[in-house]
Amino acid sequence: MARFLVSGFAIALLLAAVANVCSAKSVMVGGRNQWSLGTNYASWAAGAGPFRIGDTLVFSYGGGRAGKAAAPHNVFLMKDQAHYRNCDFSGAVLLADPSKGTPGYKFTLKQKKAHYFACGVGNGFHCQSGMKFAVSPR
Repeated sequence: MARFLVSGFAIALLLAAVANVCSAKSVMVGGRNQWSLGTNYASWAAGAGPFRIGDTLVFSYGGGRAGKAAAPHNVFLMKDQAHYRNCDFSGAVLLADPSKGTPGYKFTLKQKKAHYFACGVGNGFHCQSGMKFAVSPR
Protein backbone atom coordinates (compact mmCIF):
# COMPACT_ATOMS: atom_id res chain seq x y z
CA MET A 1 0.00 0.00 0.00
CA ALA A 2 2.81 2.42 0.90
CA ARG A 3 4.46 1.68 -2.44
CA PHE A 4 1.31 2.76 -4.29
CA LEU A 5 1.10 5.96 -2.24
CA VAL A 6 4.71 6.84 -3.04
CA SER A 7 4.17 6.04 -6.72
CA GLY A 8 0.98 8.11 -6.77
CA PHE A 9 2.78 11.01 -5.12
CA ALA A 10 5.66 10.78 -7.61
CA ILE A 11 3.21 10.77 -10.52
CA ALA A 12 1.39 13.80 -9.10
CA LEU A 13 4.70 15.68 -8.80
CA LEU A 14 5.65 14.76 -12.35
CA LEU A 15 2.28 15.92 -13.69
CA ALA A 16 2.59 19.21 -11.81
CA ALA A 17 6.07 19.78 -13.26
CA VAL A 18 4.89 18.99 -16.79
CA ALA A 19 1.89 21.32 -16.38
CA ASN A 20 4.19 24.11 -15.21
CA VAL A 21 6.52 23.68 -18.19
CA CYS A 22 3.60 23.49 -20.61
CA SER A 23 2.09 26.68 -19.23
CA ALA A 24 5.33 28.66 -19.52
CA LYS A 25 4.97 31.61 -21.85
CA SER A 26 7.21 33.93 -23.80
CA VAL A 27 6.39 37.57 -23.09
CA MET A 28 7.54 40.59 -25.11
CA VAL A 29 8.52 43.18 -22.51
CA GLY A 30 6.44 46.30 -23.11
CA GLY A 31 4.14 44.57 -25.57
CA ARG A 32 4.07 46.28 -28.96
CA ASN A 33 6.10 49.19 -27.52
CA GLN A 34 8.91 46.79 -26.70
CA TRP A 35 11.77 47.96 -24.43
CA SER A 36 11.65 51.71 -25.07
CA LEU A 37 11.29 55.06 -23.34
CA GLY A 38 7.78 56.33 -22.79
CA THR A 39 6.18 53.06 -21.72
CA ASN A 40 4.66 52.62 -18.27
CA TYR A 41 6.33 49.32 -17.38
CA ALA A 42 4.67 49.03 -13.96
CA SER A 43 1.26 49.03 -15.69
CA TRP A 44 2.53 46.74 -18.43
CA ALA A 45 3.88 44.18 -15.91
CA ALA A 46 0.62 44.26 -13.93
CA GLY A 47 -1.39 43.60 -17.09
CA ALA A 48 0.97 40.99 -18.57
CA GLY A 49 1.09 38.92 -15.38
CA PRO A 50 0.86 36.81 -13.49
CA PHE A 51 4.34 35.57 -14.27
CA ARG A 52 5.35 32.02 -13.47
CA ILE A 53 8.56 30.06 -13.08
CA GLY A 54 9.62 29.08 -16.60
CA ASP A 55 8.21 32.18 -18.32
CA THR A 56 10.65 33.93 -20.64
CA LEU A 57 10.83 37.72 -20.85
CA VAL A 58 11.95 39.01 -24.26
CA PHE A 59 13.60 42.43 -24.24
CA SER A 60 13.50 43.71 -27.83
CA TYR A 61 14.84 47.19 -28.49
CA GLY A 62 15.98 47.05 -32.06
CA GLY A 63 12.97 48.86 -33.49
CA GLY A 64 11.03 50.37 -30.61
CA ARG A 65 7.68 51.93 -31.38
CA ALA A 66 6.45 52.17 -34.92
CA GLY A 67 7.86 55.26 -36.58
CA LYS A 68 10.53 55.81 -33.93
CA ALA A 69 14.22 55.26 -34.52
CA ALA A 70 15.83 52.61 -32.37
CA ALA A 71 17.59 54.04 -29.35
CA PRO A 72 20.44 52.34 -27.55
CA HIS A 73 19.17 50.45 -24.53
CA ASN A 74 20.45 47.76 -22.22
CA VAL A 75 19.01 45.46 -19.57
CA PHE A 76 20.22 45.27 -15.98
CA LEU A 77 19.06 42.94 -13.23
CA MET A 78 19.05 45.21 -10.20
CA LYS A 79 20.58 44.14 -6.88
CA ASP A 80 17.43 44.62 -4.78
CA GLN A 81 14.29 46.70 -4.38
CA ALA A 82 16.07 49.71 -2.85
CA HIS A 83 18.59 49.86 -5.71
CA TYR A 84 15.71 49.44 -8.17
CA ARG A 85 13.64 52.25 -6.61
CA ASN A 86 16.62 54.62 -6.60
CA CYS A 87 17.97 53.57 -10.02
CA ASP A 88 21.24 52.77 -8.27
CA PHE A 89 23.19 50.43 -10.54
CA SER A 90 25.89 49.52 -8.01
CA GLY A 91 25.80 45.76 -7.68
CA ALA A 92 23.49 45.38 -10.71
CA VAL A 93 24.23 42.73 -13.32
CA LEU A 94 24.34 43.73 -16.98
CA LEU A 95 22.24 41.13 -18.78
CA ALA A 96 22.21 42.66 -22.26
CA ASP A 97 24.06 45.52 -23.90
CA PRO A 98 22.72 47.59 -26.84
CA SER A 99 23.80 44.95 -29.39
CA LYS A 100 21.38 42.35 -27.91
CA GLY A 101 18.17 44.24 -28.75
CA THR A 102 17.60 42.54 -32.09
CA PRO A 103 16.05 39.99 -32.20
CA GLY A 104 15.77 40.36 -28.43
CA TYR A 105 17.45 39.33 -25.21
CA LYS A 106 15.65 36.47 -23.45
CA PHE A 107 15.55 36.04 -19.67
CA THR A 108 13.85 32.96 -18.23
CA LEU A 109 12.38 33.29 -14.75
CA LYS A 110 13.88 30.39 -12.79
CA GLN A 111 13.47 31.48 -9.18
CA LYS A 112 10.42 32.27 -7.08
CA LYS A 113 11.61 35.73 -6.00
CA ALA A 114 11.28 39.34 -7.06
CA HIS A 115 13.27 40.28 -10.15
CA TYR A 116 14.02 43.97 -10.77
CA PHE A 117 14.92 45.08 -14.30
CA ALA A 118 16.05 48.49 -15.55
CA CYS A 119 17.74 50.25 -18.44
CA GLY A 120 20.98 51.94 -17.38
CA VAL A 121 21.54 54.12 -20.46
CA GLY A 122 22.32 57.78 -19.83
CA ASN A 123 23.89 57.13 -16.43
CA GLY A 124 20.52 55.86 -15.20
CA PHE A 125 18.42 58.50 -16.97
CA HIS A 126 16.32 55.86 -18.75
CA CYS A 127 15.64 54.13 -15.43
CA GLN A 128 14.74 57.44 -13.77
CA SER A 129 12.41 58.09 -16.71
CA GLY A 130 10.48 54.91 -15.91
CA MET A 131 12.27 52.30 -17.98
CA LYS A 132 12.16 49.70 -15.23
CA PHE A 133 9.82 47.07 -13.84
CA ALA A 134 9.62 44.27 -11.31
CA VAL A 135 8.11 40.80 -11.52
CA SER A 136 7.63 38.12 -8.88
CA PRO A 137 6.94 34.78 -10.52
CA ARG A 138 4.63 32.34 -8.76
